[in-house]
Amino acid sequence: SSSAASDVYKRQGLVDVNYAFGTDKTVTPGALRDLRFDGGAFDFSPAAAAPQAGENMRAFHLCGVDGLRLADLSLVSSGARAGGTITVQNSRRVALRDIFADNLTQAMNWRYVDGFEVDGFRCGHIGGEGIDFDSTVRRGLLRGLHFDNPLGGPTGQALEIASGSGIVTQGLFARNYLRALTICDKSTTPPTYREYVENAPVTQQTVSGDLVFDGVDVEDCAPGGQAI
Repeated sequence: SSSAASDVYKRQGLVDVNYAFGTDKTVTPGALRDLRFDGGAFDFSPAAAAPQAGENMRAFHLCGVDGLRLADLSLVSSGARAGGTITVQNSRRVALRDIFADNLTQAMNWRYVDGFEVDGFRCGHIGGEGIDFDSTVRRGLLRGLHFDNPLGGPTGQALEIASGSGIVTQGLFARNYLRALTICDKSTTPPTYREYVENAPVTQQTVSGDLVFDGVDVEDCAPGGQAI
């Protein structure tokens, strides 16, 4: 349920997280199987939200899924920049097709995902990250990533991979972003999802490796800084 996922964030002091679709936050891989969402439009404008919704509105929080498909989705805010986030955790065999995101805080955040394919992901103006592989995402294919910020100065990050491995990216375009591509390892990432949920001390750092990029086109990113 969405409330189960929100309860975890409440314990972390984040009390205004609201999901349109959510599952229980489970450490059991494959607790759910073969979920599919085809076609849909989300508008996260704070002006259109119910008063009790709070400010942190998100689309999906999906955990413990073996076989997940999201396709033909639009995630935007027609008002002030707000919301977004396709959050996927502790899942396997994940496929995304034809996703559009614009004027959001963040478009996607994944942790502990094994085996995935993203084909056709377009982002406009994003305050934080377009695609944020936040920790331990492995064995995947990214194809046709297009990040094009139409507003004034560069903002946000297009693609971040933290503690990722075995990932092939075919076609990455980024324009007018502060950072087109970030690859890093986080000392806060434990090897297993159970350790992450239980906030266990990190005794072994999970490092990135075996990352392939074929066709990277960067324009007007990171003036005076580092685009990659």
